[in-house]
Amino acid sequence: LIDRAIARGCRAHSEEVGSWPHFEWEQSLEELGRLSDSRDTFYDRPTIGVAYGLWYHARRVNPLVSEVERIVRQEADTGSHSLTLVDLGSGTGATSWAVALVTWAIRQAGGTPPPVDVHEVESSTFMRRTSSVLWDSLEQEIGPVDGVRRHDVYVSWPEMSLDANESTWLIASYLLDHTDRHRRDEIMKSLCQVVDNCSAKGVIFTVSQKK
Repeated sequence: LIDRAIARGCRAHSEEVGSWPHFEWEQSLEELGRLSDSRDTFYDRPTIGVAYGLWYHARRVNPLVSEVERIVRQEADTGSHSLTLVDLGSGTGATSWAVALVTWAIRQAGGTPPPVDVHEVESSTFMRRTSSVLWDSLEQEIGPVDGVRRHDVYVSWPEMSLDANESTWLIASYLLDHTDRHRRDEIMKSLCQVVDNCSAKGVIFTVSQKK
C-alpha cells in the first residue's frame, strides 16, 4: 500500500516537472548521491522532490511511525484530546504520513485516534509540491485522513513560532546538514528558541549516525 502510494505520487509529480531538461534530473540524483556520501544536498532543484520521494520518503516515514504512535499513546494516557506536531524541515511530508498511518491503523483496530495538527515547516517550494502530491496519493490508497490537518509553513525552521492550545511536540527528522556539526552551539540555541516559541513539550530527532 505504501509503496503503491509513493510510486503513484512520484509518477504524477514527475509528469508535472517532465519538461525540465535531462540535466536537472541528473543533478538531482547527483545531489542525493552526495547526501548518501555524508555531504550536503541542494533542495531547490525543480526535480529534487521526485528523486527524494523515490529514494528516501519511505525510509523517513518508517522510524517516525513508532515515534508518532508513542506520542499519541502518551498524550492519550494524560487525557489530552488533541495534539500538535511541528515538523521542522518537513521535506516530502514523512511526519504527516506517519500520523496518517498511525491514525488509520487505530481506526482499523476499532479505536478513536485524537485529532492531530501537523505544521509542515519547509522553505523549498519543490519539496513542498512533492509533499502535496504524495499526500493526495496516500489518500487515494487509504481514503480521506479524517482528523489529520496539515498546515504549510514557508519559513526557515529557526524562524518557527506557534501559539497552540494543544500539546505540542517538535519533529526534527534528518533536519541537520552535515556541515552543522561545525556550529553546534548556534544550532542548539536556535532549537531551544524554537522550543520556547512553540511551547513544545519535547523534540523527537531522527538522524544518521554520521550527523
